[in-house]
Amino acid sequence: QLGAVLRLPNVASAGFAILSTEAEGHASPSAIRSFRRLAPHMEQAGALGQLVEREVLTRMALLNALEHKADGVILLNESGRPVFVNGAATEILNANDGLQYESDAFVTRRSAETRKLQRMIGDAISASLGAGDRPGGQMLVTRLSGKRPFVLRVLPVPRTERFRTENRIACMIYLQNLAKVSMPTKESLSRVFGFTQREADLGIELLCCIDLEAAAASAGMACNTARNHLQSMFRKSATATQAKLLQLIGRLA
Repeated sequence: QLGAVLRLPNVASAGFAILSTEAEGHASPSAIRSFRRLAPHMEQAGALGQLVEREVLTRMALLNALEHKADGVILLNESGRPVFVNGAATEILNANDGLQYESDAFVTRRSAETRKLQRMIGDAISASLGAGDRPGGQMLVTRLSGKRPFVLRVLPVPRTERFRTENRIACMIYLQNLAKVSMPTKESLSRVFGFTQREADLGIELLCCIDLEAAAASAGMACNTARNHLQSMFRKSATATQAKLLQLIGRLA
């Protein structure tokens, strides 16, 4: 047999061997010399394959996290075309309520807003490519329904952080629906802070009612019981006031 130990990234190693049958006999001197010349290239190929696999797994994990984000996220390639749209952004675009994607461009209800948005996208992509220094921006998008506007942010993706894919990501659009009230789940409050079921119930009602008495009534508990739960929630979340507690748990939405 001919064999080599290949050094891989992160102090890893791998073995590579070519086996021959008894009839084939031992490798010739020329075959051994060829294998020695080939071994460094196999080591480089193995290292590159490991790096590519790690990057693909990282990319999949990031996109999965963006898909489950409550706010809208759209990733654009260097041509300004969407290569990823999460569920929240798809819902906003499909609602036809002030922001759409048509004829390979994002358009809004008002032409001035459309021009501003397209200019920000162009600036962000140019900055990502190293051809400009205006890093996108943010704006409000008026809605046809008269509901509160969308907050839209356009951000360039640093060149060092872009995924090495055929459709390289150069720009990100972040959409926030001000008319949509997001609430953390009771399960997330229990997992993150260790709240009991009733403490999690009270936390959700406090976000809706603010007032402790009203929240206690909505949660179906006595006010004194709610106060006891609140003190326990302070300890578990390392907060000292109701306002700071609500600010903290609201960020899980």
